[in-house]
Parts: sequence; structure tokens; C-alpha cells
Amino acid sequence: MKRHDKITPEGMRDYLFDDVQAYDSVRDALANVFELHGYRPVATPLLEFHDVFRRHAHGWLADRMYHTTDSRGRLLVLRPDNTLPIARIAATHLLREPLPLRLCYHQSVFRRSQVYGGHADESMQSGVELLGAHGMDADLEILSCAVQALRAAGAQGFRIELGHAEIFSCLADSLRAVESLSCLADSLCAVESLSCLADSLCAAENLEAGETLRDELASAIESKNTPALKALLAPHGENPAAKALLALPTLFGGEEVLQRARELFSAPCAIAALDYLAELFAKLKAQGLGDCIDIDLSLVHGQHYYTGLVFRGFIAGSGATVLAGGRYDNLMAEFGRDAAAVGFAIEVDALVNA
Repeated sequence: MKRHDKITPEGMRDYLFDDVQAYDSVRDALANVFELHGYRPVATPLLEFHDVFRRHAHGWLADRMYHTTDSRGRLLVLRPDNTLPIARIAATHLLREPLPLRLCYHQSVFRRSQVYGGHADESMQSGVELLGAHGMDADLEILSCAVQALRAAGAQGFRIELGHAEIFSCLADSLRAVESLSCLADSLCAVESLSCLADSLCAAENLEAGETLRDELASAIESKNTPALKALLAPHGENPAAKALLALPTLFGGEEVLQRARELFSAPCAIAALDYLAELFAKLKAQGLGDCIDIDLSLVHGQHYYTGLVFRGFIAGSGATVLAGGRYDNLMAEFGRDAAAVGFAIEVDALVNA
């Protein structure tokens, strides 16, 4: 039997000397910025019950999590995300604490990646969560904190791209709404004849197919995979929502992106999201942050819990995402405490490597 006592598991690594010093230096710099903004540190267990992450808003596939069991046979996972455990804390241990809550953390997450995919399964994150605060002022606070944190950590030439979760959600819903009408007449025939019973199931089948299509569209848009996106939208012909979705990967850059988008979007919810981004961008420029901010309307994010502003940060010369975050106003309610929330996580590994 082959022994594995001199190597680390796939996706894991050892940290030596300069690596440890670099990580400690970055973590300390980030912690100082978080403290100056009033964020208090919390830490969650490495092992969490699977139920913490078993919710639609999470969006994590089961095969991306490391599973084990406790002594009672209950399903556990290695922490794959930091936001959900902190939402759990806010709804339990901190239930009587007045809102807003400003919490920060410095801890690893574990996510299975493809073999030879070049991504580590363990990654260190430092981040903040602003719980119980809604509106533009809260979003501005989070973005300002993110910029200051990257600067304090020594990041050079970084850009933060802004998007809005409602844009994709609105366009995808519009696409599904049009397609659902195609089976409405067939589903009604069940009222007149049992011979049409099979047709009456089309609504349920379309719902499941719609969720699958939605996930596939999100993946193609997020990765800017235009050929895959064209193939997914080809059956929808000249549907205006399909045209807008096809254009999303090209809608990135400066303020001019918002004007280009207005020529493509017609749904009121999508227009409202563009108005919000335009006002937010103007206020960021007024704060002197416009030189490191861009617009990218293709931002979707893998987690389903985002409801408004979404953003990502990149450093010149590195393809890795060093920062990701956004607003998730519905997630806290799933843990029993209804509160708006916004936050971000800095990928310390990617930041140090960059």
C-alpha cells in the first residue's frame, strides 16, 4: 500500500518562512483597516453542520464541499464559505446585539476544485460583513473599506468592478416569462380532458428546465464564454431579453457602459439597477475613488444570495480575483433574523501571490 506521509493532500500546501511572514503582514494590514472602520473580529468553526449551507440562496453544489460526520452520524462540512456561518452567528449569539453589526474575520475556506485545475482547495480569506444596514451609504462604506484595505496591503494597480445582481436576475426572469407562455394553453387543456394530463405537467417541467438554463447562463456570462452563451440563447430567437443577456459579457468599462446598457434593457427592474450604479459611481468619484473603479454588468457571482450591488477586485498582471463581495438582503432572514447586509472577502492567497 502506497504511503502518503511525505506529501500534502491534493489542493493543499505547506507555508514556509517568507510565505508565513507575507501572510501575517497582509493579515495585520487588513485587520488594522477593518478595526479603523469599526469592525469587530469573529471566528467560526472549521467544521459546520451541512444544514448551514443547505439552502437555495447559497448556490454551492454538494460535490464542491468536503464532507464528514460527527460521532452521532450527523453530516458535517469543512467551511466552504464565510458569509453563511457569520449570518448564523448574527442570528444566534448576537441576536440581542443592536443593528447594524460590523463584523470581520480572517480564516480559511475549503472548496473542492477540479484535479489539475490549478486552484487550491484551501484558501485564506479576510473580510467584513455589515449587517442591518441598507442603502447607498452602506454600499459606499463597504467599497471605501475595500479600497483602503487593498491599498494598506500593498496592492498595486488594482481595479474594482461594479455590477448589480438584479440585472441578470431581471433579464433571466424576463426570458423565462416569455417562454412559459408557450405552454400555458396546453396546461389549461387538463381542465377539459384527462387526455391532456401529460401536457398539464409542462409548467413544472419548464420550471426545472428554467432553473437549469438560468445556472448555465450565469456560468457562461460570468466566464465571458460567448460561444456557449450563443448556443444557450439560440432557441430564443429575437427575444429582447435574450439579446440583452448575449450582450452582458461585452458591457464592461467606464460610465459609458451604463448608457450602452440602457439601449438594450427594457425591463424596469434592470433600468432601476442601472440608475443605482450610475448614482453610486458618481459618489465614488466624488470621494476620489473613481480612478480604481470600473463597471462590469456581466458580474453574476456563484452564490445565489446576492440581491443588489456586486463587485470584484483584480490586480494588474494577475488573472486571479483578489476581492469579491456584494449585497445580500434576504440571506439573514433564512437564519431567523431579517436584516439587510453587505460585505466582501479578500482572497489573501491571491493577494500575496500578486
